[in-house]
Amino acid sequence: MNKLLIAAGGAMLLAGCQQDAAPPEPAPSDTATTISDGPSPMATTAVTAEMLVGTWDDTLADGTKTTTTFTADGKYSDADGSAGTYEVKDGKACLTGTAGPDSGKTNCWTLGAPGGDGSMPATADDGTAITVKKRA
Repeated sequence: MNKLLIAAGGAMLLAGCQQDAAPPEPAPSDTATTISDGPSPMATTAVTAEMLVGTWDDTLADGTKTTTTFTADGKYSDADGSAGTYEVKDGKACLTGTAGPDSGKTNCWTLGAPGGDGSMPATADDGTAITVKKRA
């Protein structure tokens, strides 16, 4: 009888543990993740080095338009004379300036989900927000 009570008590403890267990986390998507800086999360596009290579049209928050060109050897240049190297870290494009106003600085950019015209919001870790679109 004692063995039965011990077994029943153990089963009840295990059942209680299962009720307290947190539900499993959903599997991350290969193409998008969710980040949250505030009340509403923003869908993002995971950056890859391959997708960066080429010329991008950039629209700054004040409406100024410029371009950024990424090369396959890990370098970038901007129309404003900025240049440097880039790498992908944690799904973000991280640019380290070697010339121009961003010389010596590293800024990592998160890309939002593309719109119908292919443009994407881009937000730097320092809060700078622009819109980018890769040229065909």
